Amino acid sequence: MSAPVSLILRLADNSPLDDRDHYPWVSDTREILIAELKMLFTSRTRIPDIEDIPLVNASVLNYGFDESFSRVNEASVRHLAMEQKIKRTISRFEPRLSEVSVSSRTGSSEFILFTLRAYYLGAHVILDMKWNDDTGRFYFDE
Repeated sequence: MSAPVSLILRLADNSPLDDRDHYPWVSDTREILIAELKMLFTSRTRIPDIEDIPLVNASVLNYGFDESFSRVNEASVRHLAMEQKIKRTISRFEPRLSEVSVSSRTGSSEFILFTLRAYYLGAHVILDMKWNDDTGRFYFDE
């Protein structure tokens, strides 16, 4: 079974109509999933309040992770807000994942650790992600 190619990888292809392109930069489906989740969570929405615009909020114009939770200071509220935004981002831009759940815990003063559990191509996937509050970036434990 060949690995599915997402919209993001097809858009990155210089010759999308060439059937001979086998996307040599990824070798298996787990690598594809990790690469695309990294693209998704390192991208940021650029238009303030785009969440409130129907149809546009699920378009490529809103591709990426919405950092608007950064104004929330209370740790427990912040964790919940980030968990919800991670799930919403995945539901909009990575529909190949199903039964998604996200949990969080504090790693240190600047890190929040997230565990993403889902099904991808019928297999259970667990991915640990680390949010650095100082840099505003996700890091992935592969």
